[in-house]
Amino acid sequence: MWTVQSWLSLSWAVLVLAGAAGKRSLVAGWAVAGFLASCVGDSFLAGYFGRGDECFAAGIVAFGIAHVCFFAYAWNHGRRLDWRIPGAAALGYGVYLVWLVPAIGNPLIAGLAVGYTVLSLLTLAAGCGMRTALPVRLIFSVGIGLLIFSDTLISLRNFLHCDGWHFLIIPTYELSHVAVAAAVLLDIGKENSRKIAAAGPADGQNAPGAAVND
Repeated sequence: MWTVQSWLSLSWAVLVLAGAAGKRSLVAGWAVAGFLASCVGDSFLAGYFGRGDECFAAGIVAFGIAHVCFFAYAWNHGRRLDWRIPGAAALGYGVYLVWLVPAIGNPLIAGLAVGYTVLSLLTLAAGCGMRTALPVRLIFSVGIGLLIFSDTLISLRNFLHCDGWHFLIIPTYELSHVAVAAAVLLDIGKENSRKIAAAGPADGQNAPGAAVND
């Protein structure tokens, strides 16, 4: 049985897919793929496919694929990385990984954790560099930031046994998906408005000042 988080991830995927299909937005397909990969990651981390390091590692891989998809979505909106905020975060996570990696124990999971952190920060940099309307860029970047924060809390709980903030893991994770989905849907709406404005009145119908010939 899937977790609540899996069903919610699937729901966001369906919602974005419906919005993209209605407006014929192909780029949004990357976000849909990201939500679907998150469904798989949720199931692995919840123990649906079993317990143990192998399933945890598979969950990290699935969420890594989700980040690749979200990165591709952001990259298709400007092909630019803005490191002003992610760069500062990268310095902090560099120090954090020096503390975290020895505590993990399993070399495979440690390597995946480092790679996943790099992917997460790349996605955040791509989000901050999106050439879109400011609300879209801001909401998307906040969503990715919340996802990174939720993952950090998981690592603190599982490997460093810091449980003080564990109650924020699920709320920040779900809010991250809400924000990403909202940004994608908002961008789809703005893209459709731009297309309508560019097309203009068809065949001069309803054009301002159009002459009426009897």
